[in-house]
Amino acid sequence: MKLPTLSKVVLPLFFLAMAHVTQAQLNTTLVGQLAYGPDLSDIWGYADASGEYALVGLYTATSIVDLSNPASPVEIHRVTGANSIWRDIKTWGHYAYVTNETGGGLQIIDLSGLPGTVSSSNWTGGPSPAGGSISFSTAHNFFVDENGVGYVIGANFGAGGAIMIDLAANPTNPPILGVYNANYVHDLYVRGDTMYAGEINVGRLSIVDVSNKLSPVILATQSTPKNFTHNTALSPDGSTVFTTDETNGAPVAAYDISDLSDINELDRYYSSTSGAIPHNVFTIGSFIVNSHYRDGVTIADVADPSNIIEVGNYDTSPFSGNGYNGCWGVYPYLPSGLVLASDIEQGLFVLDVNYIAAARLTGVVRDSVSGSPIFNANVQIVGSSSSSITNLFGQYKTGIATPGSYNLVVSASGYTSRTISISLASGTTDLDIDLVPFTGTADCSGYCTSRGNNTSDEWIQAVSIGPIANVSGDNNGYQNFSGVFSGSFAKGGTYPVSLSPGHSGLAYDEYWTIWIDVNGDGDYDDTGEKVFDSGTATNAVETGFITIPSGAATGSTGMRVQMKFFSGANRCEIFTYGEVEDYCIDITPGTGPGPCDPPANPVVVNVTSNGVSVSWDPVAGALSYQAEGRKAGTTTFRSKTTATNSLVVNSLKPSTAYEWHVRVQCSDGSFSAFTSLGSFTTLAPRILAEEVSLYPNPAGDLVYLRGFSGSGVYQLTDLQGRHIAQGRVNADQASLDLSQVIPGMYLVHWKTETASGTVSFIRQ
Repeated sequence: MKLPTLSKVVLPLFFLAMAHVTQAQLNTTLVGQLAYGPDLSDIWGYADASGEYALVGLYTATSIVDLSNPASPVEIHRVTGANSIWRDIKTWGHYAYVTNETGGGLQIIDLSGLPGTVSSSNWTGGPSPAGGSISFSTAHNFFVDENGVGYVIGANFGAGGAIMIDLAANPTNPPILGVYNANYVHDLYVRGDTMYAGEINVGRLSIVDVSNKLSPVILATQSTPKNFTHNTALSPDGSTVFTTDETNGAPVAAYDISDLSDINELDRYYSSTSGAIPHNVFTIGSFIVNSHYRDGVTIADVADPSNIIEVGNYDTSPFSGNGYNGCWGVYPYLPSGLVLASDIEQGLFVLDVNYIAAARLTGVVRDSVSGSPIFNANVQIVGSSSSSITNLFGQYKTGIATPGSYNLVVSASGYTSRTISISLASGTTDLDIDLVPFTGTADCSGYCTSRGNNTSDEWIQAVSIGPIANVSGDNNGYQNFSGVFSGSFAKGGTYPVSLSPGHSGLAYDEYWTIWIDVNGDGDYDDTGEKVFDSGTATNAVETGFITIPSGAATGSTGMRVQMKFFSGANRCEIFTYGEVEDYCIDITPGTGPGPCDPPANPVVVNVTSNGVSVSWDPVAGALSYQAEGRKAGTTTFRSKTTATNSLVVNSLKPSTAYEWHVRVQCSDGSFSAFTSLGSFTTLAPRILAEEVSLYPNPAGDLVYLRGFSGSGVYQLTDLQGRHIAQGRVNADQASLDLSQVIPGMYLVHWKTETASGTVSFIRQ
């Protein structure tokens, strides 16, 4: 029987417009960089008596880079090959093996003459031990195990599984040992006689016994979180496998495989920077090193794979969020300890990584009266980007990269929240926490009636306001939680808000309002008692902050959360569509803005037609910074919390005036005042020239996109939205290889700096 898995929750990114923190880094240092054109793919490393080298995949060649002076990498050879977006590289002995998805088979580069000369040849197959022959011209990837067995992965042979070859016997003309051909394999990892295959098209990890290469046997399978299994990596002790799903919103997942009859998911890890798509994961000791596309390189401590903690990162890319830009590959195995990364647009990065052990916190949250474990309690380290939700046994697991003193906020439905000061060291700290049941004795009754009458279409699904976290679901238009939930709010304090709508069918746009009876007179009529107004209706989660006025009366008082379809409601209105929830909160004496001053010298650095760069002076001891922006003339801010003192803001509208300000989260967890409002106006839009078309249609093995006015990206999906391929457009035209795509109808989604769109076609 499996125990319930502990859930990790990543805090929402509040300012949707503010999308990227430039050069974010943690426990990593940039040593050197080498720029190319925007055409990098995968990367590998090589070392011999002459030194260390980076092997960089370009669209038309493999670049060999001398790292004798890692601060100043120098390309010494460029071995040309077929023009392909995908170029993957591995090594065995003094040979590099290179695959691509255009032609030429397996390119074999002899590195024995480095740094002086290199030579190359191509291998496209040979006799099959099962009879006949095996030949191929393209392959997606390549892997070499510790015994010198090579695996040609995703080739245009059979189902595109793995052709197993004996490099130890002959590194340039290897005998074929067998084929795994159950499904298409995108990438794999092999140790001993066991293969861990990422079968991307069927969305699963397959664990395969390849001791008999002529007859591989599937031992177990496991679906991965987004059913788009890209690559795999195995822990040194062989008990845990890590997977990536190469699609939006996907995590790096960890699985306990000590019992193949009962594979157990242990944890899911998301990049802390902007939640980018994970691409490749590698294990090194008790750490995983990941290429995380637009978030660059991320490093996580997996000494406890059920509690994965990010302990390092280096953002190689100016992009953020979802998208197939940025860091394609990473190589962490050079003898010097340097880490290599290939960024599609920015080139080769040479990084020095400080692998530090995470400061973990584990324990049980219990009822202080009965001693019973509390399910679904939220445990949050102030200043951390993640929190932990307790399982059925009240257990929580969380942690942070940097040891030190922190405030811990613990809350649960029906209990008074607690703030605890803790000191965390590297390793694991155990802390059991008792919460006092909320008795509901405070008098928060007598407020005017407000409710929704139609309960079948929409409702308040979840409310998170400071220490209150309530997942309530449909309550027939109204629910009074004043006897169930309580939270302490300090006068002058500012608290994050996250409001989630629920819908039975269509996701309707909802308008959110929060009132607090700040003077305790039994109504919500007074100035300043409307503490949150969404300003517009949206069907997404609404986020922001509330501030308790410094002149508020202390003691128990009412709070009303109101969600109404499309437009705002009166504090005492009965309306048709939506829902209302009432709470009782406790306002405590506060000190107003935090003990640190607002950031100095907030400036606008650069303005474009759809973005801006802003910065300010760093504040000593700051836990984070919160920047807010809005269109001039509007009342609702969008905000983003960041650890550094600069932001690149994208997705703004051209020729539009904006206002912004910033404040600091002080060392004690409180907030300073905001800086004065600054302003800027985005530039006029560029002239859009994209008239993108696709030909021929219907298509055969090759189809072309044309009509781009500049560089961009594309993604190929089927009609169910399943990802098949992606690439970049660097000129007017791009070609898509469809030789491995089955007949049917497909969509190509494209995007440039100035426009985006979708075109459909039929594969014959």
